Amino acid sequence: MRGRHTFLLALTWMLTIASLHAETIPIRGQIVDTKGNPLAAARMELHPLVSSTERTAALLAGEVDEPVAVAVSDEQGRITLNAPSSGLWRLEAHADGFLPMEGQLLPLTEQLELGKVELPSTVPMAVRTIDSSGQPLAGTQVRAGRDSRPTLSF
Repeated sequence: MRGRHTFLLALTWMLTIASLHAETIPIRGQIVDTKGNPLAAARMELHPLVSSTERTAALLAGEVDEPVAVAVSDEQGRITLNAPSSGLWRLEAHADGFLPMEGQLLPLTEQLELGKVELPSTVPMAVRTIDSSGQPLAGTQVRAGRDSRPTLSF
């Protein structure tokens, strides 16, 4: 009888641990522009939080910063992204024609309501590359950016 109780206790413990690992943590919010208009088809991504040095080294090595979870907003800009577990995460919000926003979840341990996440619009830019004599340079690539992204605050 004692062996059976031990077995049942061990089985219950394993199932409990397995169910804890299977549960996701919802992150909810609404993606809007700076005027409060909802942004449909905006994308929210969840990435493991690593140091900027590790992130830069990975990018220079050609590694792709793949998200562990992705969600797309509905017509009202509402979005629910499910984190696979508690932990230290980096959250990014993107929409075509808008600057991406980024924030850190330190740590994420329970469901999170972001409220409204505002994305500022971008401004188109025309760039022409020329050599020292003013002649156009063929095949050049131009990349514009900021030293840091605008951040989300929670």
